Amino acid sequence: MSKMRFVMGNLTDEYLYENFTEDMVYEETYCPEEDETPKYFRKVLVPLLYFLVFLFGTIGNGLVLLILLRYRHFRTPTDNYLLHLAMADLLLVLGLPFIAMENILGWRFKTFLCKVIGSLHKLNFFCNSLLLGCISFDRYLAIVYAVQTYKKRKARYVHLVCSAVWAIGFILQIPTLVFLKVETKFPENISKCTYPSDDIRANDWLLAEQILYHGIGFSLPLVVMCYCYTKVIQTLCKAQNFERHKAVKMVLMVTVMFFICWSPYNVAIIIKTLRSLDVFIADCEFYRKLAFAIVLSESVGFSHSCLNPILYVFIGVKFRNDILKLLREIGCISQATMDSHFHLKRAGKNGNPSVSDNTTSWSNV
Repeated sequence: MSKMRFVMGNLTDEYLYENFTEDMVYEETYCPEEDETPKYFRKVLVPLLYFLVFLFGTIGNGLVLLILLRYRHFRTPTDNYLLHLAMADLLLVLGLPFIAMENILGWRFKTFLCKVIGSLHKLNFFCNSLLLGCISFDRYLAIVYAVQTYKKRKARYVHLVCSAVWAIGFILQIPTLVFLKVETKFPENISKCTYPSDDIRANDWLLAEQILYHGIGFSLPLVVMCYCYTKVIQTLCKAQNFERHKAVKMVLMVTVMFFICWSPYNVAIIIKTLRSLDVFIADCEFYRKLAFAIVLSESVGFSHSCLNPILYVFIGVKFRNDILKLLREIGCISQATMDSHFHLKRAGKNGNPSVSDNTTSWSNV
């Protein structure tokens, strides 16, 4: 009897030791879901930024769509790609007020809307990056290899490619559509639109989606664009074709702006993914700083959705002219003002207007 009691005592001691060790490991690796984001930043500055992006993004992208659809007979292949870019950006900015409200009050809407807004975020990113990659490849073929097709056939080809991009973007965001749900976070007792923390399948899908996000949504288009635009610039420098220089300038600036805005967020998510794969070990202080970096960089990324129309205004001469034409057609400015504007432009060019002054597309390639 005493011997049995001794053995049981050893088992009990061993069991307690193992549980104590597991508790120590759990305490070392578990970090509460909090970050170093100041409350005024998360509840005031970020929502204010989102509302401003929503306002300017809706007006700007709506105007881009209106002009491109109104003057569709004069669109070039690049303009067709920009049309789909504007559609993707407009879909994203329409969801920003809901994200802003979540930062202030928590998620107060249905789970269905949670899934839709989260899906639009991923769909926008995938479509933007893949469409920019398609634009760079299209410019590469047109300039480096001088590949030209009939306008109608080229338009059908571009819309087919864009449809494939939308389909790929939709497929890649399916895990978001399936697993996003509304959860109450403690100790704040605030509802959030997020992946369920207690669902292993959801966490596995989230990890897989992040890898696809980095590979297909960021790295692959970046490699394609760097290669294509390097070859395009080399060809233009040799040919000294200034008209084509102008045509490539705007799409190149749109591409650069996309990666300036979204690179910090992708770097932060890559670090988070590597930690999830146990590539390195980090303490809770690192987690809190990383959480703040993700919030900050995501805000910068969202702001990209209202920047493309601004680039078109400052860089695209034809976009400014199209705005004036549209204002004239709806009666906001007079024909005399239009004539004065174009007269001054032609006078500045010594009475020799270029081809781009007499067309309604934004690029001549």
